[in-house]
Amino acid sequence: MALLTNKLDAAVELFQAGYFGAMVRGGVMKFITSTVSLTPTACPYVGVVLRPGLSPADAPRLMHKIRVSSDGMFRYLMSRDLESQGLHLASFELVRLQAELAEQALTKGTFDAAILAEPFLSRATRSGTFWLRSQDATPNVEIGGLLVGERLLTRDRDVGIRFLAAYRRGVATFSEGKTSANLAALQRATGLDSTALANACWPTRRADGRMNLDGVMAYQQWLVGQKLAATPATPAQFWDSTLVAATDTILLRTSPRTAQ
Repeated sequence: MALLTNKLDAAVELFQAGYFGAMVRGGVMKFITSTVSLTPTACPYVGVVLRPGLSPADAPRLMHKIRVSSDGMFRYLMSRDLESQGLHLASFELVRLQAELAEQALTKGTFDAAILAEPFLSRATRSGTFWLRSQDATPNVEIGGLLVGERLLTRDRDVGIRFLAAYRRGVATFSEGKTSANLAALQRATGLDSTALANACWPTRRADGRMNLDGVMAYQQWLVGQKLAATPATPAQFWDSTLVAATDTILLRTSPRTAQ
């Protein structure tokens, strides 16, 4: 793992069993801020889409195959989404397929339902039927965070604080919404056309940079129950709140609105 060998200083990552396992074993890396938050009042950034011809009313009775990704987070979200409908993930055949191929496969009937994040969620709903918003079953839960290694945590901590302050300024700019500048920047970064970006749901991020620790622990307990992890990492093992706290002062001094 690049962060553990100091080949990489920071990465935005989904919460995964492998990262938590490395932390339990003493690996020097921690999350220092949250990224995407599933806010109940926001548009659906992650959700479940049904194949064409399958209605939400018929889905519980007629579904057999579900598309999930290989990572644990989206399997967890799908599990919680199904439980909100009185269903269980273990009752279905799981099909692992890249999100880029999901729309075509859904149209062909390769599977009956798929959990997807934007922009693939919007693409799939062009032919399929939107069914469930993941933020309803897992409200205010983050699906990932900014992960840093030993250098930014300890040796060059000042660099880590400045880096995080710059990251939070970027989050504040992104949170201004679909401005022309933001659309242009995302178009350059993703290669997606401006129409697709304008129509997609943009993820919500917490302005204060903190993390819903209870949500992370609930996810890890699910990993343990699914035998995808042996034991959960404690908040002290996976979360360092001191860097985001240090950036509060910097952001308050340079941009009061950002720190609110």
